[in-house]
Amino acid sequence: MSRPNSVEDKALAALDRLVKRRPTNELLKAKMAAGHRIITPTAVAAEAGVNRGSFGSRHARLGHVWLRIQELAEEERRGSVAEELARVKAENARLKALLYKTNIHNASLQLAVSRLQKQSTKRDDGANVVNFRRNDRKRPR
Repeated sequence: MSRPNSVEDKALAALDRLVKRRPTNELLKAKMAAGHRIITPTAVAAEAGVNRGSFGSRHARLGHVWLRIQELAEEERRGSVAEELARVKAENARLKALLYKTNIHNASLQLAVSRLQKQSTKRDDGANVVNFRRNDRKRPR
C-alpha cells in the first residue's frame, strides 16, 4: 500500500512538523519555573514512575501525534477492508450468477438426456435402419 499520501508519509510529515515546532529545553524550564505543568505522555509517565524503553519514550514524546498516526493507520486498514469486502461481494455475486447459469444448463442437459433415453427405449436400432432405407426409396432421385 504505497499510496502517495499513505499513513507513513502523513506520520513523517507530522514528525517533521513536531520536530520543527518543539520548544527548546530553556522554554520548558522557564514554563516549569513559572508553575506550568508540562503535559506530555513522557512527563505523565515519569510522574507515574513508569520507566519506558527508549523506543516507547521516543514514541511517547510524540504524544497525540503518535495516537493520531495510529488512528490514521486504523482508518486506512478499515478502508482497505471495506474495499476488499466490496471486491469479495462482487466476486460472490458473479459466482452465484455463474452457478445459477450452470444449474440451468445442467437441468436442460439432464432433461435432454432423459428424453433421449425415453426415445431409445421406445424403438430399436434395426427399425431405424429400415426406416432410413424406406425413406431413401420414397425420395425422388
